[in-house]
Amino acid sequence: MEARLLMVHFGSTIKFRVKFYPQGARDELLAGIREILGLAPATPLRFQDLDGDVVLISPLGMPSGTELHCAIEQGPPFQGIVAPSRLPSSRLGDAALETSGMPCIGPPSSLEWRRWDRAESGSITEDGLKYDSKGGLGQHPASVRWSVFTPTLPSTGTHYFVIRLSDLPCCVSIGLVPASVQSFTQSLLVGSMDYPFMVALNRIGKGPPPTVNDGMEQTTDTAKEMAVGVYFNMDERMLVLVPHDDLTNPERAIRMDDIPIPAVFAMVAPKHHLAATIEHCDTPSEVFCGREAIFKKVPSMFGRYNM
Repeated sequence: MEARLLMVHFGSTIKFRVKFYPQGARDELLAGIREILGLAPATPLRFQDLDGDVVLISPLGMPSGTELHCAIEQGPPFQGIVAPSRLPSSRLGDAALETSGMPCIGPPSSLEWRRWDRAESGSITEDGLKYDSKGGLGQHPASVRWSVFTPTLPSTGTHYFVIRLSDLPCCVSIGLVPASVQSFTQSLLVGSMDYPFMVALNRIGKGPPPTVNDGMEQTTDTAKEMAVGVYFNMDERMLVLVPHDDLTNPERAIRMDDIPIPAVFAMVAPKHHLAATIEHCDTPSEVFCGREAIFKKVPSMFGRYNM
């Protein structure tokens, strides 16, 4: 039997397309939608059509091309629903994000994927936006190993968020790991090929390292705050890390290709305190993604080549 198409709006920015088979189970379709959105398996959802009427979705009775708004139901029917903003009716590209040039703002829902989800040491605020490696039981000292992860990222489409960092410690790594990774087997990942999409934090804003390196490169930068722009195109399997205030500078972007899907965003360090706050932004109209920014990790005992 031929697959049918469902187009889903979530919140004010996220739009994606799902193909399903009418003989499939309703629970399977709902589970697939939750997975795309990075929501917990039991998250209750409510759907409305473009007229605002509630729709009880069923694979068997839903025609191809149906377009629905999806919201997270947080209580009895019509109470506590995280309602999406109205979006114009249109034919959509696969998992496309709209942009409107809005500044960074807080999340419409604590269940958004753009948040910290779990951590080894430290603390995460209730809304999931801020992580502090010193927080939590006993106020962990700066010498304690720590790591922090987001929920599973969307598997399709182009997305963007910002991480505002309190400083740039030398041994912190930042990037993507497969969603199956629950914890790191190492804490100093700068030169580790076990995690090819984790890059030294203090490399951000400097572009990829040179192709020739004597293994003794040292950084002389002092610690400073930075807002890191995290741009990823899951259809192209590409991640770009770039200063949020300098998105189009070819000398400051770091691009990684063939990223894992599904994936989570993570940071890890063997020591050093760091506070990291996630901010929600519209996807920029332009981010430098040229070949000059391509970063390919290489093995190194001290990781200097990757810094």
